[in-house]
Amino acid sequence: MKKNLKFIALGVIAALAVVSCNSDKFTINGDIDNLADQNVYLARDGENGFVYIDTTRADNGKFTFKGKLDKNDFLIVTFADMPGEIRIYADNSDIDVKGNLSNLSDVKVEGSEAYDYYKTFLDEEKENSDLYSVKAEAFHNAKQNNDTAAMRAINKELLEAHKAYSKKVLEKANARPGDIVSLIMAANWINTMNLDDFAAFYAKVPDEIKKDFRISYFANVADRMVTVSKGKDAPEFSLDGINTADTVSNTSIKGKITAIYITAPALDGNEEVLESLKAAKDKGVDVVIAYMIMDDSSVKDLDDYVKKNHEEGFLPVYATQDFAEKFMAINPRTFFIGKDGKFIGTAMNSEEVKEIVSAL
Repeated sequence: MKKNLKFIALGVIAALAVVSCNSDKFTINGDIDNLADQNVYLARDGENGFVYIDTTRADNGKFTFKGKLDKNDFLIVTFADMPGEIRIYADNSDIDVKGNLSNLSDVKVEGSEAYDYYKTFLDEEKENSDLYSVKAEAFHNAKQNNDTAAMRAINKELLEAHKAYSKKVLEKANARPGDIVSLIMAANWINTMNLDDFAAFYAKVPDEIKKDFRISYFANVADRMVTVSKGKDAPEFSLDGINTADTVSNTSIKGKITAIYITAPALDGNEEVLESLKAAKDKGVDVVIAYMIMDDSSVKDLDDYVKKNHEEGFLPVYATQDFAEKFMAINPRTFFIGKDGKFIGTAMNSEEVKEIVSAL
């Protein structure tokens, strides 16, 4: 009967949450078509698999569980004589569960405010998945036709869509920082999220949630992201200049305001960010362009690229893999570091760069 706990991975919604409860008991009324009379079990997630907490008997497809939750959480319904499960993100309320045994993943759950909140993410994730499928096909067709312009346009459209949805996720999460599913969703989309905005949300998340065994991986990612957010000390680094003997390090920039744009050659958005960084340069900010190098063979190509495209007044440097990992630079980002060696702010795009520069 026991089933292994299905751990979640980055980009997949977690099936759990924690918020205060409005009632003191829950009732789950199940009505599943084509369900033969048999034992039905109610379980919770445990570190080593399901923890079974109640048993009842199905009668003509109907069954009922009653109990009490200390906090909103997922409850799992399983069956004695067949595989499959129903995961109900539950609170202390009267919850109706209706569906067909042939499609347990599509049951209808009503009466739970916690489940309604969770389902908004499910619905939005499906919309994002559908959009990605459409764009993936368009990208494949463009690639078959060697249409690089179309390929770049599709990539840019998807990135902008992801950034917009990231903001939406964070707005919802900020309204419910005591809910684990809020943290999970924010962590899922952190790659296209402003790190300072995420750090402000993460500071409101209770320690109980950060330590929950079901999100240990996400909490680890979040903890690392926060280390490079506003107010934190910049990590140690030393980067060699491209086509120059100059170097830059965390010690050499002390006493100056420095902007470090971590990117790769010829990426969409580079021109806009570099243009916005000119205003920073005009305000006395030292601007460093850290170009990612993937392997030794890419160094010469990068050298040639910088010779042709170098922006006067900016210092181009090689961004090592170790440096990128320390700065959690999964996507292009601009980091502003103050005279004291602490981060002033991070920017995902040219507009966010302008906001930081205007405040200097």
